[in-house]
Amino acid sequence: MKANTLKIGILLIAAQVAATLSVAQTRHQFSIDAAGGLSTLSYHKPAAGENGTGFGGSFGVGYTFFFSENFGVHIGAAAALIQSNYELRTVTEAYPTDGFQYNYTAENYHETRQAIFLNIPLMLRFESGWFYASAGVKAGIPLHAGYKNEVGNLRAFGYYPEADLTLYDPAFMGFGRFTDISNKGDLELTPAFFAAVEAGVKWTLSAKLSLYTGLYLDYGVNNIRNTPPQEQKLIPYNSTAPSDYRPNSVLTSSVNGASLADKITPLAAGIKIGVAFGTK
Repeated sequence: MKANTLKIGILLIAAQVAATLSVAQTRHQFSIDAAGGLSTLSYHKPAAGENGTGFGGSFGVGYTFFFSENFGVHIGAAAALIQSNYELRTVTEAYPTDGFQYNYTAENYHETRQAIFLNIPLMLRFESGWFYASAGVKAGIPLHAGYKNEVGNLRAFGYYPEADLTLYDPAFMGFGRFTDISNKGDLELTPAFFAAVEAGVKWTLSAKLSLYTGLYLDYGVNNIRNTPPQEQKLIPYNSTAPSDYRPNSVLTSSVNGASLADKITPLAAGIKIGVAFGTK
């Protein structure tokens, strides 16, 4: 009698487990996605100028493990592009160099920046019918960053205090009026960490194929500015080639003793489209 009761109990437990698994089975899903929209390297308390946005986007692959019918954990890797620009209408500075005081006024300064990150997400995914949403964090490893700048007009002169002499020329000494100055170079950034959210519509194409379309937001939470040992001048005086002006990036420069960008955080938002291949 006891043996029959034990067998019945085991059968009931097995039936319950089987019923539960038939309703909520684990699912493995692999995905390919692309995204595009606005991005920026946000400035905190800039000394001067205005920061702007640029085009951003990403392309990546991912894997989602659904531990229930509605919830899963998503990981992956994506190459992400973040671009921004910076405008400075006019700036005036004077500083001592090579035995005299160098004075300049720069007008219409423009800089564009481009940074490529390898983003590694860890997201909690929710799905119910046609709706899906994800929230979590991303770690961004900088792969490359660079800048290109232009100065529309530069006026410079030198003041020699010992002789009480001011020189507004010659040009070969870097004095006078100069136009269409430009420079480009690399930037050093530190790893970025994002708070990430995404939501949209899931289109079921077949039992093992789905299309995802939605909106995303990657909000940087840490400062990625790699502070140089000594900040550079925005318009440096080059004693070996004074007339060959090479402006520095605002990310590494100061004007009148104040950093042009003391804290930088990345931000990206836009539209995301992905194709997922799932197996049960």
